[in-house]
Amino acid sequence: MVEISICILTYFHEKYISQTLDSVFSQNITVPFEIIVSDDCSKDDTILIVKEYQSKHPGLIRILEAEHNQGIPANLYKALSAATGKYITILDGDDYYIDESKTMAQYNFLESTSLNNVVGVSSLLIYSKKNKKLSTPLKRFYNQRITIDVFLAGYDFPTNGLMFKNFFLTNEGKSHFEIMIKCSKTIDDLSFCILLLLLGDIFVLPVEGVNYRNINVSGEHNFRSANSLFSSLKKHIELLNAFHMLLPDVRLNNRYLKLCAKNYLKSIALRRTNEFNSIFSTIPLEYRRYLKIKILFGFWLFKIRGIL
Repeated sequence: MVEISICILTYFHEKYISQTLDSVFSQNITVPFEIIVSDDCSKDDTILIVKEYQSKHPGLIRILEAEHNQGIPANLYKALSAATGKYITILDGDDYYIDESKTMAQYNFLESTSLNNVVGVSSLLIYSKKNKKLSTPLKRFYNQRITIDVFLAGYDFPTNGLMFKNFFLTNEGKSHFEIMIKCSKTIDDLSFCILLLLLGDIFVLPVEGVNYRNINVSGEHNFRSANSLFSSLKKHIELLNAFHMLLPDVRLNNRYLKLCAKNYLKSIALRRTNEFNSIFSTIPLEYRRYLKIKILFGFWLFKIRGIL
């Protein structure tokens, strides 16, 4: 029986996929595992490169190809649905593992933990910003749980490198994923995290698991760098609005604040407040009331303290 399914999502990753796969094969995995490469109709040599690795490692790599571009959500769902392992871990095709013990550390934790209601375990995501090496989640969450209340208060954990129980092995588990589809019509980080946290908590292991490559050069992009100024905000506000309808007792104040703050300040700086306001007006009144004042007050407070 396969214990771990490593799901790799690719789209125009010919420059990076070799490093990604090499990092997977350098993991010290001592249990049966499979690699699922789900490609979203790349027109470069991504699949050719993956097939070379497939021939070198027979029986380990399955390739899921697409006849036309479907987008990240459909590509992710395709990969997850194909996974046969007891646990699933996700890796983008332009990122790579940086600790050879990452996968087994997560697996061993999930196999041996006595903690109740834990459905997954996160490693640290390492990335660069202004030539500084940063990591997420925050240190305060190392060796701690992230619950749905903590997440909706505005604190994140990365899905890239996350390992979680394979809920797609049962009809009950598959039906639960319909909640996400009904709410967002997509599968992205926000909706996926909420979905998992509805099932249980995510434990944070302080292991530097994945290097996140923020691509933002001419002719290339990844999900985070490709989003336009307000498209991501609109999508995420729609998702929170849907979860507000589905889970009226869950408080979403801080998550709305976190999503709106940066975009509101940008809209003012770029004189594009009309675009922001059209999205902002869709937020339920109970969350929308005084939200702009809180954003502006927080901004000036940080300025006074010299944080910004």
